[in-house]
Amino acid sequence: MKKAPPAKARKRPTERKGNTPKKPTKIARMLALMLAGARLNRFEAADLGDSCFNSTISTLYNDYGLDFDREWEEVDNSFGGTTPVKAYQLADASKERAARLLKRWGVLI
Repeated sequence: MKKAPPAKARKRPTERKGNTPKKPTKIARMLALMLAGARLNRFEAADLGDSCFNSTISTLYNDYGLDFDREWEEVDNSFGGTTPVKAYQLADASKERAARLLKRWGVLI
């Protein structure tokens, strides 16, 4: 039976060969979209791959200090009516901070 190589010789899953860029995380992708000017509600964000958009906004606000302009809007629902949802847009005052954050995360903007 083969023994596992010593811990130092094992490759960590986060290590990459060559210059292969790391894929941006969901939060980084959403922030990049918003830095580019996107104004999104939870349903639009879900179509872009973020099923927990309210949590994404909360994390960006609470953990990274980014501010968002928030506005209620009505969207059509499945029952023939409308549903109020909040739409978010990155505040102008947070754009520089967001750009620095994305750069630190290795996301090209």
